[in-house]
Amino acid sequence: MDDVSIIAGRQNQNVPLSSSERAQRKLQKKKEKERKRLKRKHNYSMNILKQKGKVKKENIEKLKRFCSESVTEKAIVERVTSKTGQKDIIENVLKDNLRQKMLDSLSIIVKDAFGDNKTLYLKNRRARVCAGRSLLKHMSKGTQTKDMFKNEEELKGYIKQKFTKRAILFFDTVRKCEIYNELWVQLGKVRALCSIGGGPGNDLAGSILMLEKYFNFTPMVASSFDWACENWSSMFSRIRNSLCKSRANIKMKNFFLEISDEKTDMVKFKEFDLFIFSYILTETRNKWHHFFRRIWVTAKPGAIFYFAEPCPWQLHILLSLFPHWRACADYFWIDSSMDFAESQRLNTRQGPAVLLVWKRG
Repeated sequence: MDDVSIIAGRQNQNVPLSSSERAQRKLQKKKEKERKRLKRKHNYSMNILKQKGKVKKENIEKLKRFCSESVTEKAIVERVTSKTGQKDIIENVLKDNLRQKMLDSLSIIVKDAFGDNKTLYLKNRRARVCAGRSLLKHMSKGTQTKDMFKNEEELKGYIKQKFTKRAILFFDTVRKCEIYNELWVQLGKVRALCSIGGGPGNDLAGSILMLEKYFNFTPMVASSFDWACENWSSMFSRIRNSLCKSRANIKMKNFFLEISDEKTDMVKFKEFDLFIFSYILTETRNKWHHFFRRIWVTAKPGAIFYFAEPCPWQLHILLSLFPHWRACADYFWIDSSMDFAESQRLNTRQGPAVLLVWKRG
C-alpha cells in the first residue's frame, strides 16, 4: 500500500496523524486543487461552446490556436469560420477570452506596481479594507475631504477594492459600442485621453488596455486630473511605471483640478479625444454643471465623453442640460438598459449606469 492509502485508512479508523502525515495530506490536497484548477482553465472555451451550441471539431482546434496569437478578434472569426450560424458562438468565446486577458493584464500591472502584493493585500489587510470602505462611503455621499486622502492605508484599501473593478467596467461597457459603426470608428481614432477625478489611474489603465486589445494601438497621451492628485501621486506613479514599462511612447501624468474653480484654464483640454468621468458626478454633486459646460465647449469636434455612476440620477441631470442631444446619435446608454428604451428613463440599473456622449463634428 502507498503512503496516501495508509493515511486514508488511519483517518477512517480515527487514528491521529503525525505531523509529517498531516503535511503530506495537506500537500496532496493542494496538488489536487491545482490539478482541478488547470483542468477548468483548459476546458474553459470548450464548456462555453457546449452550452451555446455545436461547432465543428476543426473549428474548435483553430479557435484554440488562434486565441493565443496576437491578432484581432474580427480576424480570428474570419479565419475560423464563414458560417453565420457558428460565428455568434465563436465571437462570444473570443470576447470571454479577451476579457480574461484584460483581467490578467490588470493583475500583472497591480502586482508589478506593488511588488509581490504583500504591501497591498496581506499586511494589515483587515485594517486596510475597513479604511478603504470608509473612504468609499464618504466619496459616494460627496462628503470626502482632503485629509481623508492623506492616509496611505485608505488609499491602498481603495485600490484593492476598486482598481480592477473600475478598469474592467470601462472594458465591458465600451466594447458594446461595436454595434454603432460610426462611433466605433471614432473610438479607433482616440490618441489622447484624460480621466477627470482619475485617482490612482484605474480608468486610464482600463481604457489603454481596451484600446490596445480592440484597436491594436496605444494612446500617446493619458492624463489624470484630480482634486487630491498630490495625495494620489505615489500610487499613481507606481501604476504609471508598471503600465509604461512596455509602453515607452505613452505620456502619462497627473494634474491638479478643482472642478468648482471657475478660473481653471480650459485650453489644456483641447488636445484630448476621450474624456472619462468615472463616479465623479456623484462625488461632486451640485458642483460639476458649470465645469462640464465649459469643457464641452472647449473639447474638439469628435471628442467622446464616458460617464459611469453608481445610479443614473446624475446622468439624467446631465441630459436635461442638453435637451437637443439625440438618443443613439449624440448619446448612448451602454449599461443594462442599452436594449430597453423604456428602462433608460428609470433611476435603477443592474449594475452601474454608463453613458457615452459623442460631440459630433
